[in-house]
Amino acid sequence: MYCGNFLNIKKWLLLLEQSNITIRRYNSIPIEQVCKEPPEIQLIHNLKTWLEGGEWTTFWHMKQLLKTTKESEILLPLVIARPKQKNYKIDLSVLVDPGGSRMATSKYLGKKTLPFDIIWPKELLHEMDFLSGFNEILSAEQFIEPYENIKINYNMLLCSDMPCETCITNNKIHNSPYRYCVNWSNDWFYSQNQDYYTWYKKNKNFKTEKLMDWYFI
Repeated sequence: MYCGNFLNIKKWLLLLEQSNITIRRYNSIPIEQVCKEPPEIQLIHNLKTWLEGGEWTTFWHMKQLLKTTKESEILLPLVIARPKQKNYKIDLSVLVDPGGSRMATSKYLGKKTLPFDIIWPKELLHEMDFLSGFNEILSAEQFIEPYENIKINYNMLLCSDMPCETCITNNKIHNSPYRYCVNWSNDWFYSQNQDYYTWYKKNKNFKTEKLMDWYFI
């Protein structure tokens, strides 16, 4: 087993069950059913943030993903977890976390579908009736299967409700209760893991009228 905290996952799934929360795993949801926004909006936003002196990591992550996603399929589910408020106006695109960058780059490249784990209160599952083709997660072994298939060591960061000890300990923004993300032992998900600083030194004087060109040099 490559998972380093399997017992924690079993406890977390029990917590979800006790909280009347379920996980549905969809292998192929049309991207348009989750995200109506043109992908360029997010891509340009993160690019401008970097060009205007902000952090470079999100732009660089998306730049790497554009190359990787063009060459291969997305292997792991994006995660959507619903906020607790019963009157919450559902907008799935803003709830994707982790996976927003994979969604934007996939849509930009013309991919049609993506896998998702949707974490939802059982009493509100009727809100998901417009989606089809899922398996309910019933065990920890089933839950980690796609991650085990990567054959690289990892740990799961598993959220609870507020206050979330996991997010506090790991300095994460607590966007939704009961979501999860993965810490990998290496960045296997980039097909060509370039060094940002080497690339920047080579291309810092690049000029173009088309901002998206930055993603492809």
